[in-house]
Amino acid sequence: MKTRIGCKPASLLPQIFRFCMFSLVAFSITVPMSAVNAADHSQTNVSSLGLKKESALEKGSFEQVSRGRLGSQIVKIGIEPSEVYGVDLVSGRWSATFQMWWRWTGEIDPTRDTYFTNSVEAENDAITYDYVDSQGDPKALILSTGEKYQRAIVRVSFVKEFELKRFPLDRQFLQIRIENKRWQSHSLSYEFDTANLSVEENPNINGWSLAGTQLRSYIHHYKNDLGKVDEGIENQGYSQLVYSMEIKRSTSQFYLKYLFPLFIVLIGSYGALAVRGLAAKSPLAIASSGLLTTLFAQQIYAKDLPSQAPVVLMDKIYGVGLFTILMVFLRVVARTQAKAPNGKFDELLVFMGRKSDIYLSFIVLLVFVLLTSLLVLVE
Repeated sequence: MKTRIGCKPASLLPQIFRFCMFSLVAFSITVPMSAVNAADHSQTNVSSLGLKKESALEKGSFEQVSRGRLGSQIVKIGIEPSEVYGVDLVSGRWSATFQMWWRWTGEIDPTRDTYFTNSVEAENDAITYDYVDSQGDPKALILSTGEKYQRAIVRVSFVKEFELKRFPLDRQFLQIRIENKRWQSHSLSYEFDTANLSVEENPNINGWSLAGTQLRSYIHHYKNDLGKVDEGIENQGYSQLVYSMEIKRSTSQFYLKYLFPLFIVLIGSYGALAVRGLAAKSPLAIASSGLLTTLFAQQIYAKDLPSQAPVVLMDKIYGVGLFTILMVFLRVVARTQAKAPNGKFDELLVFMGRKSDIYLSFIVLLVFVLLTSLLVLVE
């Protein structure tokens, strides 16, 4: 009697099949993560350009300058953010608490006429000066250098036109735009007190992380004379400083809050093809539930966006998910249309859970992974 060593080649097929399926699932998890990380690194140069954009909410034109206008009174301004909060994409507002200081030499007191051109009135807005007179009005401190100095704690809300196309992998640019509402640039110019600003700014930003800051100086030219007919339009230029903070969401928020729930629903829906049985009722119910669940889940993140928001990245990812579930649903429906050669319905032909069905479930999973990764990288 002969003894065979090893196993039949056919016995290896289940192991090979399971290995391939496990590899595909691992691939489906790692590829989107790699795509998000790659997109995050490749966006650095693009995002730095966003900090240079002029405000779309302000009238007039902006002339970028490197220093204050010659012959004008130079005022050094510093900003030290301590907290950024209330970043609301729906209302287009955000708020901040920060320390701000002025240092200057000259007769003009800039503290009274400094304002934020992109601020909005809010109930909790306040500015508290460190140095005041007996009446509580700001009064500058004279430094040993002969310069005048004032510092204040500012709590203010700002309006912002947020960029939403890459939500929830979006990066936003929060700007504090400082201008003098009285003195034009030929009389008073602002400069950042770069020598005394913190090297590493790290304010608390709930749900976001600080990616970088940038300082810009402009001459804000208005398009009319603002009613000062004696001066003319050409003289309507005001010194403006822009303190920009680039913030981004944590990638773990994208994985756990947005992508993972969708991924679970998709896996459950694709599983409809693996249900073994003589009837298609259960697979149809699973696929139908997957479609409805995905549609309702889409409304969960939609509440974080304005009602008139454009199509965002997450909308496209959910669209891909719905398309793949629809493929599963149509596969089950098509199987129910099978008929015997005599033209009559034969329940045996509706048998689900065949190898071709299981292969299709992994194919649609692969389609979702590849299209999602492509959207993350290209958008």
